[in-house]
Amino acid sequence: MSENIDRKTLIVLAAAAASVLLFIVALVWSGSAAARLSEIERAHEEMSRVGGELKELMSKVEGLEARSAASGGKGLLTFIDQISESIGIKDKLASQKSVPSASNEEKAELSFEKLTLNEAANLFHRIGAQPVLLLVKRVVMAPSFDKPDLIMLDMTVSLVKPKNEN
Repeated sequence: MSENIDRKTLIVLAAAAASVLLFIVALVWSGSAAARLSEIERAHEEMSRVGGELKELMSKVEGLEARSAASGGKGLLTFIDQISESIGIKDKLASQKSVPSASNEEKAELSFEKLTLNEAANLFHRIGAQPVLLLVKRVVMAPSFDKPDLIMLDMTVSLVKPKNEN
């Protein structure tokens, strides 16, 4: 009988050891799974953030593409004439000349004389507020020789058009 008890005790001890070992393995696995879950949650948060940034950029690109397509076949100098006439500085536009540029861009150099700072600010505001994509590429301002409170303004402006429109 002692042999039988020893055998039963041995089986119980083996079962207890197997249970403890199984418990330890499950504990380690659950810790590993929790770490992996945390890693996946961080990756998901990053992907969500990047996805939001991508959507924002895509909407900006769509807006720029819409603005570039809005020229309706009009040229850059037509828009410049409209802008300068609308703020009353058409007579202060000393020169305007087209400059060679990329195939989807029309570029011009403009020179204004005897502008007030308010007129220059209005000019820049109107250029930015156009429904077409006008970009100011270069600006040089200097005081007028005969009236130092007025400025001379040289600038390069470009009209971006869709790639299929030249």
